[in-house]
Amino acid sequence: MRSLLLLMALAFLSIGALAQSSLDRPPASSNAASLGSTDFRPTSEQPVGWRGDGSGKYPGATPPLRWGRSLKQLGEFRCAAAVPKDQSAAAGAGAGGVPATLGFFTEWLVAGPVKCEDPIKAIKEELLPGEASFAPIEGDKLGDAIWQKITVEDSFIDLFRVLGKMNQDQAGYAQACLYVEKPTKIWFHFVHGRGVGIWLNGKAIQMIPETPAGAADCGPTISLALEKGWNRFLFKLTPRVAKAEDFPPTCYVRCRFWPVEEPRDFVENNIAWIAPMPGTTQAMPIIVGDMIFTTAHPYNLVCVEKKTGKLLWVRPNSPYDAATAEERKAKPEVFAQMDALAAKRDAFYTDFVAGKWPTAKAVYEETSLEAELDKLMLQVDEKYTRPKEQGEPDWWTIPTPVSDGQRVYTFVERGVSACYDLDGKRQWIRYEQPKHQHHGFFGSPVMADKKFVILDGTVTALSAADGAVKWSVDLEKMKSWRIWFGSLSRFSLAGTDYVLCPGGNIVMRASDGKVFGSQGYGNFDATPVFSDGLAWQSLGAALAVNPIEPAPDGGVTVKPAKAITWKEPEQNLLGLNFYQGHWLEASPLIHDGLAYFVTGNGVLMVFDAATQALVYRQELPLDLFQAERGRYYCGASPTLAGSYIYLMGSTGVTIIIRPGRKYEEVARNRIQLLSQASFVVDGSLRGTYKGRTLGNYGYFVWNPQYCPEYQECTMTSTPIFEGKRMYFRGQENLYCIEEK
Repeated sequence: MRSLLLLMALAFLSIGALAQSSLDRPPASSNAASLGSTDFRPTSEQPVGWRGDGSGKYPGATPPLRWGRSLKQLGEFRCAAAVPKDQSAAAGAGAGGVPATLGFFTEWLVAGPVKCEDPIKAIKEELLPGEASFAPIEGDKLGDAIWQKITVEDSFIDLFRVLGKMNQDQAGYAQACLYVEKPTKIWFHFVHGRGVGIWLNGKAIQMIPETPAGAADCGPTISLALEKGWNRFLFKLTPRVAKAEDFPPTCYVRCRFWPVEEPRDFVENNIAWIAPMPGTTQAMPIIVGDMIFTTAHPYNLVCVEKKTGKLLWVRPNSPYDAATAEERKAKPEVFAQMDALAAKRDAFYTDFVAGKWPTAKAVYEETSLEAELDKLMLQVDEKYTRPKEQGEPDWWTIPTPVSDGQRVYTFVERGVSACYDLDGKRQWIRYEQPKHQHHGFFGSPVMADKKFVILDGTVTALSAADGAVKWSVDLEKMKSWRIWFGSLSRFSLAGTDYVLCPGGNIVMRASDGKVFGSQGYGNFDATPVFSDGLAWQSLGAALAVNPIEPAPDGGVTVKPAKAITWKEPEQNLLGLNFYQGHWLEASPLIHDGLAYFVTGNGVLMVFDAATQALVYRQELPLDLFQAERGRYYCGASPTLAGSYIYLMGSTGVTIIIRPGRKYEEVARNRIQLLSQASFVVDGSLRGTYKGRTLGNYGYFVWNPQYCPEYQECTMTSTPIFEGKRMYFRGQENLYCIEEK
């Protein structure tokens, strides 16, 4: 499904001078401090993992409300719906317009609809006389229509919203203007509905009569030369009127731009550090004392110094690393080959830890090396065969690590579980081939009842001490159960730990694996959250709320779910609902009697926690479609830090709101960071652009030749908080936000 390109396995290196000996560390203690406080330290009773303790609430934190990173050159651009009338020297060059710091047009003129007999010809040929030279101002006429000015908060213009629903025999026009102080080359990326014609200063630059099949959300990136002063962009658009549920009628264009020239300068505010990582991931970081732990493609646990963001060590957890002594003894000649390859792998990552940034060629070679290790493992045992339809390699490290304050535990989707002390010394490692599942199993594990519990087609509890299996529940035996994106979550009732499984009212007692409730829902996405006696579970385009109560004879009683459904408006802020973008991929935040959900296409829905009635609905300008592959939507869960709720989109935009029964935005922040798209396609190294690529590296880039650069993605990077800091993981970097 997704051709997600990525980086390879890591070698391990322990930096003794930087990592304090575990013998010298103070023992973990029971915490009086709340999560988010600098005094909080995880314990076996209060472990940390996905979304902190799973609730997404950090009441002890007081992070900044404002931060940012923006491209300085974009700060010199201005945009306007039309070329300002007064361009005299007295008025000053570029008089009028608004800053284009965001990298997209925020002011437009639109007109239409206009009759067209053939939507294909309407793009190929002139629809209205002299259309290429149109240079309207607000109020001008276009036939019976009038050019009207609108402003937008996101990166696209939706003609349906302005002009009303359009038929297949209609077209519309949109104009936006861009000012530059000197002749400038820019990258220009655009995505549209069905057909689009684009003129720059009266010259046709793109005429696409119909969107290619399968590319409705993926547009080309082209290089344009802008003239000094104002440059006029004119768009002619035809609507898509397909009746498919996932693709409602639309007529839109999304576009963004940024300068080609380098070096580039960025303006930063309240960013303590940005730490490049040795591979991508969608896992969240976790904090344990003075260190941060995260993962990196394809198999690795990474340790970072919290104060500075310095990489301390990485540890690989591939099938090769999990091989048993018996397997090594049975196949000495195969392991001799693999040991030699692993030595090269180790040398590569030794350099990375030492701060030596690898070349694209070196990364490509390392990717090939890791693939060869996996291939050789098939000669050891067929159990190391990759399960059918398992997600691409960049998904293998999506599961977030967990910690009890003394050790860190990690699960790799490929089937490997491992445990390390805080200095990076491996305590145990094991491999179990996961079951078949479309995309594989990449839900995060939990710590419960001093056990490490993973989801790999079963829910399996491993001994925290040695990795031995304590109990296992086969989910295939659960009626209608089907996993998708969800992780496990932990909750306690009457002093007993339980594990809540995504996909229905399936609850296991952590001590012995006894199942309470076994009816799966069969279609769901987000990780369930337990709060105040209710388990909140996404069912895609609906919610299920299960009451869970202590049973008189021990265990719990899982009561039937109350289903909550809603009908999304046909058009919302992000236009096209790609792959049911109104579905819930993110998990809820339950706080002060309200349940906060964010849909895949960036719509905040707030429910009354007691009655489950909808309190309000708010479209969020999270600029989700600034990533090259537009359909990848919001997967980050709402989080509470101190007194505010943080809502993060997929491209570094975070909106902060005040909790309550009405929408009250407090701040909106953005981090711009241009990433290099991979030029490694089908095993062939096709070159680099400006030398910044890490080879087989980068999410959501289906066709790199169309997108040499794109905004770093933070699709599922739910932030975490401690004290006055916020941390989050982008696909390439780990970020620390702190008020200066």
